[in-house]
Amino acid sequence: MRPMRPNTIGTPAALGVCGAILTAQLAAAAPVAADTVADLRPEQWGLEAIGASKAWDVNRGSGVLVGVLGTGADSGHPDFRDSVTVGTDFTVEQGGADEDADEDAAADAAFGASGTALAGIIGARGHGREHKGGMLGVAPESQLLSVRVRQESTDGAEGADGAASARADGDVDPATALEKGIRYAVGEGAQVITLPEGMGDAAGDADVREAIDHAVRVGSLVVVPADAGYPADSEGVLAVGAADRQLRPMSGADAAAGAPAAAPTKSPAAGLIAPGDQVETITSGTGYTKVSGDDAAAAFAAGTAALVRAEHPQLLPDQVAEALVEGAESGGVLNAPGALSASDGAAKDIPLYDEDLADDGGDGLPVPGWTLWAGTAVLLLSLVVAGVVLLRRSMVNPYGLRPDPDSRAAAEQWSRQQALEAEVEAASAPGRRRRRGRRKR
Repeated sequence: MRPMRPNTIGTPAALGVCGAILTAQLAAAAPVAADTVADLRPEQWGLEAIGASKAWDVNRGSGVLVGVLGTGADSGHPDFRDSVTVGTDFTVEQGGADEDADEDAAADAAFGASGTALAGIIGARGHGREHKGGMLGVAPESQLLSVRVRQESTDGAEGADGAASARADGDVDPATALEKGIRYAVGEGAQVITLPEGMGDAAGDADVREAIDHAVRVGSLVVVPADAGYPADSEGVLAVGAADRQLRPMSGADAAAGAPAAAPTKSPAAGLIAPGDQVETITSGTGYTKVSGDDAAAAFAAGTAALVRAEHPQLLPDQVAEALVEGAESGGVLNAPGALSASDGAAKDIPLYDEDLADDGGDGLPVPGWTLWAGTAVLLLSLVVAGVVLLRRSMVNPYGLRPDPDSRAAAEQWSRQQALEAEVEAASAPGRRRRRGRRKR
């Protein structure tokens, strides 16, 4: 039987056919993959309206912590990718039987729905290769601190005072939860804090106002929805109203329902307006949704404020708010590149640190200068004395050896040593006599 030989003529042909088939398949698959990636990034008209992509040429909010107060954010959403820190839930008694977060989440079927949506507008990061999947927020490189200060209403109903419906009789008072949540966010180092809608009378509570003032004094910009009852007239507090897709103002029930106002006029409480009409964002779990209202507009402003604070951290809260207002387009519409440009002008003459304080700290000494010179002199003198003593001791016979009788110098040295020992003996003799006398008595 003849051994088998490879068909050297047919092999290249077969390889060529296979290569052609694979090439055709890859060529056909490439557009499908591209289309699939493109479909994962839905249109985000709000980002386009405020010019977010142009602002990202400057920065994306890296290093800034934004406190998102509301119903809580779902940190497990793939578009957050470890950018959310879940803080304390102030809607339940701390240290009591209601503090079990797992039970609270299970009891609230809509846990974090609106909070996740607002956090997504501020700082969602997308997912997948080069973040081409999912959705992006205004400041996608910022860090988010989720602080729960109100409970999600599962049926959309609200209480008589406008606050979110309570889930149980033991829930914390809304004003108390809001006040504690603000102070908590400040303590955690949030440079920007956004407050939720639906807090009713709690928004105007005296303790809440004091907590807001405290946040501004410490250095946090507080962003609030217009017409939500917060003290929008305070410095360092920025009230934001909703705008529709034509960038016309929306107000009150129109904004909540996602419909333009009958007579578009910006709310007197609003410092500026931002997208708030059917805005694309994420929701709890792994899904996506659309939201409308002043709180969505405030989230856009909070994200833009994060960009400004990342670029110029030395600016005070009222200066950041002023930059957002000055950089707005006609009609008071939020514009991220404009806000960054306005902040450049505000920060031009403000150093990153207090130069006078640094100079004072560098020239001053904790003790008077003369004490340092005196101490140095005493140290040098002590070293000289110690050196002389050591030198003299080295010149004396330390072992009591008799000198060479034939050496005159050695004899003189021996005599000096004997005389020195005699002087020492004579000086110590009275003391020994006194001690012996005391023993005799």
